[in-house]
Amino acid sequence: MHRYSLAEEFTDPAAERALLASLIHTPMLYWNLLDLLTPEVFPTEAATWQRVAQALELEQRPSVPADWPPAPDPHATAQRLLDLHQRRLLAVAQERLAQALFDETTPAPDIAGKCPEM
Repeated sequence: MHRYSLAEEFTDPAAERALLASLIHTPMLYWNLLDLLTPEVFPTEAATWQRVAQALELEQRPSVPADWPPAPDPHATAQRLLDLHQRRLLAVAQERLAQALFDETTPAPDIAGKCPEM
């Protein structure tokens, strides 16, 4: 059976670091962007996100490496990371479909019956 791994294609570690740096430089951004930000939005910096979020919730001043420049437009960067997260979710769904296509023990009508209409 073939193995597909598309989800890793939809990450931007530099954008993750830049957004985290922005949150530290301007803590009010955390509260403005909180509805968009979850650990899943930071696949390469999830532990850093958790540490930064916890510190900001406690009104502490967290830090990140000094060579992490803030994002020029934190709102756009947050939107980009959210879009990448959604693309990872779609990629996982596509991977499952591709695996099912190559599973000769599953009849094609069964596979098609599980797919949403386009």
